[in-house]
Amino acid sequence: MTWTQFAAQPAGTTTPGTTAGGTIAIAADGSTIVWTPPGVGTFFSTNRGASWTASSGIVAGLKVVADRVNPAKFYAYNAASGTFYTSADGAKSFAIAVSGLATVPAGALFPGAVKAVFGNEGHLWLAAGNGGLFQSTNSGATFVKINTVAAGNLVAFGKAAPSQSYPAVFVVGTIGGIYGFFRSDDQGATWTQINDSQHQYGLIWSLTGDPNVYGRLYIGTAGRGIICGDISVPSPLIQPVAGGITNLILQIQSESGMDYAIEQATNLAFPIPWLDLSTNAGTGGMLTIPVPFGPSSPDSFYRLKGQPPQ
Repeated sequence: MTWTQFAAQPAGTTTPGTTAGGTIAIAADGSTIVWTPPGVGTFFSTNRGASWTASSGIVAGLKVVADRVNPAKFYAYNAASGTFYTSADGAKSFAIAVSGLATVPAGALFPGAVKAVFGNEGHLWLAAGNGGLFQSTNSGATFVKINTVAAGNLVAFGKAAPSQSYPAVFVVGTIGGIYGFFRSDDQGATWTQINDSQHQYGLIWSLTGDPNVYGRLYIGTAGRGIICGDISVPSPLIQPVAGGITNLILQIQSESGMDYAIEQATNLAFPIPWLDLSTNAGTGGMLTIPVPFGPSSPDSFYRLKGQPPQ
């Protein structure tokens, strides 16, 4: 991967002392780039940074977020005043869609943030620190407080649970009097804590779920690197049953929503060349899985791997 500097800079960004990058949002189809350099306003480009035009109707310094479906829609949250801005013309102009939202004090560790949901036009979640967590399904015209969350510092989205169509929602915040990392598979109605008191990872700057692997979460820390977490799969109860000279039949106590893969390797030299023989969806009951072996596969090694659906 290589990087190329924009051919032009927005007005005011070349002034000495304004060297910080600010924030950037990119339209769902890549047609528009919206840049908010610190202290000089919000600008958009439709030619990949060859030229920039100032957006109207929005105060300086707000982080702009792109809708994940409609390339014309952009959003911004003013945590100081509790106002929410929307644009429906590719960031050319913004207007206040709603006011009176939760505010976040100046200098707060988590300054408040809005995120758009992939695959769902107009779906937004607003993390307002101690003000809580809010959801909008109408492009920010209204927000509904998620009453199960006492404090929402950061919010993110990942692949939906096997039984759901809406993306999984992840939160760093306080739920039920406990601070930690949580996942909801039902749009905030219920939450599962996905860390423990020994795994808080210090100060968290960013959070995002994996859109392709259910339950996977990426955590950007302040000085501790990037953490990747997956759902912990309990070791299943495994028992061999009658087989033949060419296969062994295993019975596995499975969990619904998990996959169980049988893998084979001909040697254990690192990196081990594991080959996927079969993947079986968990049912919540006993799975019967044949494992082929015999004279045609001498000196083979096998393993059973539990994992979220891939």
